Amino acid sequence: MPHHFTSESKSRDWSVDFLKTRLHQKLKPRAILALNPAGFGDMLRQINKFLWVCDFYGYRSKVFFDDINERNEISVSEFFDKLNITNDNLLSDYFDFNNCVSFTRFLEKTKGGKNPFSTFYFRFDPKSYNTAFDHELQKNFQFQHPRILDAIKNSEFYAELIRIKEAKPKPKICVHVRRGDTARVQVADVKSIINDTVNPDKFLLTQGVFLPYWMEKKVSPDFLRRFKPIGDYQAKLKEIKNNSPHEYEVILVSDGMTKLAQSLKENYNYIFKDCEICVLEIENTLNVEFDPLLEEVDAYWIGEKRTFWKSIMNAASSDIVISNSPAFIKQVTKGLNLDIQFVRP
Repeated sequence: MPHHFTSESKSRDWSVDFLKTRLHQKLKPRAILALNPAGFGDMLRQINKFLWVCDFYGYRSKVFFDDINERNEISVSEFFDKLNITNDNLLSDYFDFNNCVSFTRFLEKTKGGKNPFSTFYFRFDPKSYNTAFDHELQKNFQFQHPRILDAIKNSEFYAELIRIKEAKPKPKICVHVRRGDTARVQVADVKSIINDTVNPDKFLLTQGVFLPYWMEKKVSPDFLRRFKPIGDYQAKLKEIKNNSPHEYEVILVSDGMTKLAQSLKENYNYIFKDCEICVLEIENTLNVEFDPLLEEVDAYWIGEKRTFWKSIMNAASSDIVISNSPAFIKQVTKGLNLDIQFVRP
């Protein structure tokens, strides 16, 4: 004879299932990741990989960050707060620095099967970027984890982004010129502030002042690859406009020469005509590199702290982004269905 549930028995069964679920959650080992200080896009990538790994191996996950991060002009906490990534959903306010291991070591241990019920504290390390995993897990890394998406989609940042995108009068092209620690300026182009004894053929980089030959020898190939001259961006912009029937709004965003100006002032002050020259004057002079592009855009945001959120908002609300280093914009917008086409200059 079939069993008929009363409302009381249904409630009791639901309560038992709920308690079992809660107990299971409590028994699952907790994993807390300390982010490696890096660019914001890179840190989002660290979180994304960590969350997928924890899901796959059955860990409760939290992320810890140290707000001291000299790689970015705005604070790490401001960045995460703006994206609604907080202690309530993804972050942690505690980390056991005395008992942490590298993320690579943890990943190697998780490959071996079940883990003991305990709490793991570990730091993200460079080797973990390239650690190979089960094929299904490896595929997940290409997508933004649902917890990150839920956080961002419930942020005021996302609401404002959608308002801007929907209010656009016409399609928008964003020219994103990554400079920062990859900036490269020839002495001859800024000789108004450089001592006459400095060879005009030399290049100014955050890593030093080099002739072309020595620049190729002394500077990491990764930095050299990320640099593209302004002419390359102009050529790609012209190509897109000539091959499309649309009339576009064109904007320029760049982190500009902030880091290069600071590095030159702090480490190579002897190259300047006036040793009392301020960082802002150096930065403004170095920014003349952008002048040819300014004539071809409707608006621009150049710099870091003062223009950071405007730059991100305008890039993320664009239809086409021309960029040689689009990783940051891609990480912030991944999975948000913004339909952005990324092209290289």
